[in-house]
Amino acid sequence: IDITAGGKLTVASVKAKEATETADGSASGAEVGVAAAAAVNAVNAINVASLGTSSANAASYSANGVDVTALKAAGTDPAHVDAIEADAKAGAGGGKVGIAGALALNLLNDTTTAEIFGHASVDAGTGDSRIAADQEMRATGTAKPSGDTAGGKLGIGASVALNLVTSAVTAEIADGATFGHGAGLDVDASTKIGTTTEAEAGAAGGVAIDAVVALATLD
Repeated sequence: IDITAGGKLTVASVKAKEATETADGSASGAEVGVAAAAAVNAVNAINVASLGTSSANAASYSANGVDVTALKAAGTDPAHVDAIEADAKAGAGGGKVGIAGALALNLLNDTTTAEIFGHASVDAGTGDSRIAADQEMRATGTAKPSGDTAGGKLGIGASVALNLVTSAVTAEIADGATFGHGAGLDVDASTKIGTTTEAEAGAAGGVAIDAVVALATLD
């Protein structure tokens, strides 16, 4: 690969991701009522902008400034934030036994990369250059009862809300690449992740048993 640009050379990738899952389960029975609801988001998001190749093949670029950017969507007010939401509700009633379970799960893997690969040679001329990667995400998981889970003798309610997030943001000039000339070079990577994880359970009966789990992990 050999590219010469008369002005600035720009390689840009933009990502905007939204996912919403809702589950609502209810049941009633003369003696036994059983209800379950599961809302699951499994998201694998990849946003990559790069110069060069990951192989050993040489690539050369000449321009008046080089921008390599992998960014969140711009031009909105407020600025775009990836929104991932899972909402589950369940309720059951039975003359003797009521059992209900709600699961809200967000399983997210988000990778954002802006990179000049090794074996690439860049001449930035007299222009400013930038290598930048950013991401912003909010994950919301909510598991709640839709009313009490009621049984005349036994009521069992369980709610589980999980936000399991793996994130990697990289902006780099890889080992083995050369970058020369130019008026300035900025290399920056940023990430902002917010999670809201809520779980509630409600059970009623001669014997009432509740189980609640709300867990968020960020890696």
